[in-house]
Amino acid sequence: MHIASNFVAVESLVARPALRRLPDKDFKTLELSHDPKFVLTGLEIGLSSNCNFHCDYCCAYELNDRSLMTSRRAIEILESVDTLQRVKLSGGEVLIYFDECVRLIEYCTERGLQTQVNSNGSLLNAEKIARLETAGLGCLHVSYNFTRAAEFGAYYKQPEAMFHRIEENIRIAAASRLEVVTETVMFRSTQYRLPEIHHRVHALGVRKHEIQNGIPIEKNDWAEVLSGSEVEQAIENLVANRHPGVALYFSCIDIDPAGNFYPRVMELLTTQQIHFPSCIEGRNQLHIHSNGDVLICELGHAKVIGNVNSGTELKKLLDDKPPALVDFLERRNNDACSCVIRTLAQPAAAH
Repeated sequence: MHIASNFVAVESLVARPALRRLPDKDFKTLELSHDPKFVLTGLEIGLSSNCNFHCDYCCAYELNDRSLMTSRRAIEILESVDTLQRVKLSGGEVLIYFDECVRLIEYCTERGLQTQVNSNGSLLNAEKIARLETAGLGCLHVSYNFTRAAEFGAYYKQPEAMFHRIEENIRIAAASRLEVVTETVMFRSTQYRLPEIHHRVHALGVRKHEIQNGIPIEKNDWAEVLSGSEVEQAIENLVANRHPGVALYFSCIDIDPAGNFYPRVMELLTTQQIHFPSCIEGRNQLHIHSNGDVLICELGHAKVIGNVNSGTELKKLLDDKPPALVDFLERRNNDACSCVIRTLAQPAAAH
């Protein structure tokens, strides 16, 4: 009986589809390094802005405009840029178009490009997670802002069962070969719950937790954005209660090198487990919407600098620097977008 059991296990392993070799890159590699050259190394593709959730903090450009960029068209665009290292797929909820995502991930993997999918986690299951793993997906990036089904359901206007489904999907994915990162948005509803959320993330099997600062959104005048001092307090509270087995990434936070909090940030960076990724939007990364619009950054007040369906050549944008891009980089858009271009001196060991 013991021999037969082993034989079945071996047969199962042999029958499993071969896993594609994943490019050897870590989460936020581009943001944790500093390359002063304006080279397009990262591209975020919004295959569709359609979504099954309606989050107050959502920054999706042209949300639910019913457009879709097929994987074939996306590959044509990617073929035009030979400097890429990473491709992110986002929405809306991009996994609504699961097969298109898989085809695009397979292409990127064969080309040696790191891939990331941004998702709310609701449309996954064990079979789909296995397909993403086989396709070579590098990072599954899942939103996670509440630890209780009732609070989740009330905020997102979703059935409580959806919360349990998402948690189960996170557990399954975390047990796979995928790199799973949960993202928590820091805003009024989460600012005092960050440690609790953080420890729940660890319990689900996740070892990388991104905290993205809530940002002003032009389209709905979102009022839950924290003040600068509240952001700093929330960071300190989370760091003081951090799980030692989970790395933290604080993103979209304006850290003034001349400010009082900057020395504290530099101190935290030396832990090698707490990171403040630099913003590379407009410097090394652009965003393409499903209608072909090229954005400097999707977050906050989107800046459109071209359209690939109307002749814009991606590989020339960072060299030619259209006026809107120059303005974004020079003025840092403190007045209209929290995606501020700041380059922190990351410790060498954190690269």
